[in-house]
Amino acid sequence: MAQEIRKRGTRPRGARTPISLRVPVDHHDVYQQKADALGIPLSSYVAMRMAELEGLDVPAYVQEELRKADVRRFIERTQEELPLAQTA
Repeated sequence: MAQEIRKRGTRPRGARTPISLRVPVDHHDVYQQKADALGIPLSSYVAMRMAELEGLDVPAYVQEELRKADVRRFIERTQEELPLAQTA
């Protein structure tokens, strides 16, 4: 049996359904700042917080985004700045 080769692009996130949500502008700014601080998209932040509020598991794709964001932050913190070559 031939192994299926997955196409490039975003990894599948499982079955999901859209929710249209309107929030006050000042609330949106807070939510966006929180998502940015975690390094994840706003929609993932909202999905995570809703799951936490309802005592549900945080979706696996959000956990993966959080893990990747942690790795990025670690690399940024530990990366040495290379000295620039001086020219004459």
